[in-house]
Amino acid sequence: LEYLAEAHEQVTVSSLTTGHGIYSRPGVVSAHVYGHAVDIASIGGDSIAGHQQPGGITEAAVRSILLLPAELQPQQVISLLGLGGPSFPLADHGDHIHVGY
Repeated sequence: LEYLAEAHEQVTVSSLTTGHGIYSRPGVVSAHVYGHAVDIASIGGDSIAGHQQPGGITEAAVRSILLLPAELQPQQVISLLGLGGPSFPLADHGDHIHVGY
């Protein structure tokens, strides 16, 4: 989060350990429960919702995350964009970027 804040001036978190259901899907406990995931609602003061087009703020943030050294790479970077590596799209992530370890 600090890295993103330095790269993009501001990061708004919508869910860390609270504000998210216990299960990410039936039978699978969410990484948020253990503090291993964060949902990002805005970057640089711009909401993720409505800003997931190619070349937009969401792509810039996801690409920043993908530039982290291997030892800091998350297992999941979920948005509406699939940019390779741990980044993949899910339709229910139109208003945030999920970063999970």
